[in-house]
Amino acid sequence: MILLTLLLYPLFVFLILKGILCYFHTKIIKILASVSIVILDILILLWLCFCFGWSYDWTFYIFIALNSIVIISIYSIKIIAKSKYRNIILITLSIIIIFSLALYLLITIKENNQDNLVSVHANDIINNFVNNGIDAGGEYAGKTIEITGIITAKWMPKDSRPLWDASSIDIGENINAEIKITCYFNDIIVHDLDIGQEVTLRCKYKNYYETKYGKRIIFRKGKITG
Repeated sequence: MILLTLLLYPLFVFLILKGILCYFHTKIIKILASVSIVILDILILLWLCFCFGWSYDWTFYIFIALNSIVIISIYSIKIIAKSKYRNIILITLSIIIIFSLALYLLITIKENNQDNLVSVHANDIINNFVNNGIDAGGEYAGKTIEITGIITAKWMPKDSRPLWDASSIDIGENINAEIKITCYFNDIIVHDLDIGQEVTLRCKYKNYYETKYGKRIIFRKGKITG
């Protein structure tokens, strides 16, 4: 994936420069713009590698996606600017952007609403599922759950900084419990946690499943709060 990214990099820079240099009329400005784009794109790649790790394929997928979005945006703007329907297109795009931002703000406010917060001990969650099975999930779905419990295991399947589910912990009080709670984090914070440590975390309920290897209650988007 690194090789593919390095091969695509000159193409990305060429397409971006071809799309924007027509707006500059002096040679020195064109040179400065070209150098700036080359350096900026390299810095973005290095920053992504620092954040997510060189060995993580998503690092390069994101870099390719970002460049593709920039290129599509540049040429789309040029097409819109020449279109006789540009006013209608711009108004429509503005409405979509405003609606999307408003929806994002509403979701964020809802997630941070204290009335939507449920505080519970890990053992109470486990007992609820022991007694009610999968139906117990309805009590936690769509809410922010604040769980207190003892770390019985920790896992780091993506030992870098990927976008989601980078690491996880099992919480409860009994490592041999019939049902286990697993909470996933979007970072590698579990490196800083110890088995046997009591933690309080906020997360979102995902699902409950049963296999021949055991029963698990899955939570995601974990954040340590205490």
